[in-house]
Amino acid sequence: MSNRYSIIEKVISFILITWGGIILYELTGSMISMYRGGVRLEIVRPGLNAVFRVLFHFGVPLIVCIASIISGILLLSNKKTGWIIAIIVLLTETLYPVSFILLHIVKPTTPYKTDVKLILFGAIWSLIFAIMLILLLLKPFRLKYSPSSATYLVIIVVTGLLLFSFSYNR
Repeated sequence: MSNRYSIIEKVISFILITWGGIILYELTGSMISMYRGGVRLEIVRPGLNAVFRVLFHFGVPLIVCIASIISGILLLSNKKTGWIIAIIVLLTETLYPVSFILLHIVKPTTPYKTDVKLILFGAIWSLIFAIMLILLLLKPFRLKYSPSSATYLVIIVVTGLLLFSFSYNR
């Protein structure tokens, strides 16, 4: 594999690690706020039940951001597992905003207007992750990591489960 492709791989790795870290930071803040708010409003009592409710609500995004960090680290180490997890994360992060945008257009949250900023952000987000996905699926990377048809099946099934879980939790 040429030097250009290894640079692309390292850039994608750093983007995945950074993205996962930012989302993990934001999710942690949201989880703490939700826990404190639920306890303060007496919706839930403090304890294990409240923690499980918060983790159930944020579980899939938490899994995806941790997988993003892990895939970036493993991709830097040239591991096939890192490539597989990166493809799953990038495919999920590409398709989720698209499904969210389509859902928002079909069934808007407000009856009067569609939030253009939200749709624009989702489209840009999806486009960036789609570009990284396409780059990782180029021939040099497929030759380097030599995925089998079973690997692609695992990628499709796990991505489908994650997207189903995203839509189920919302």
